[in-house]
Amino acid sequence: MISITPQQISSSLFSSLIVFPPILLVAYFFSKSVPKSSGSDESDGGERKRRTFCNPLLPYWFVYVAWFLVALSILASSFFTILYSFECMAAASNPIL
Repeated sequence: MISITPQQISSSLFSSLIVFPPILLVAYFFSKSVPKSSGSDESDGGERKRRTFCNPLLPYWFVYVAWFLVALSILASSFFTILYSFECMAAASNPIL
C-alpha cells in the first residue's frame, strides 16, 4: 500500500504553483505574437489579424522573449539537477570511506 503524507501533498502543490505561471506565460507569448511582417504582406491583400480589446496581440519580438524564458528554464533545471547529483554522489561515497 502506498502512503502519502501531507508534506508530500503540500510539496507537490507548491511545486505545481511555482511551475505553472511561467509555462502559461511562455505559451501566451508564443500564441499571441504576430509574425514579423514584410512589406509584401500589405500589398497582397491577405487577411491579417486585428488587435482588439478581447484579442490582444503582442509584437513579433515577444517570440524572442518566450525563447529566452524557455532557455532560462532549461538552464535553471539543469543547474539544480547537477547540484542534486553532487549531493547524491557525496552521500553515496561517504559509506565507502
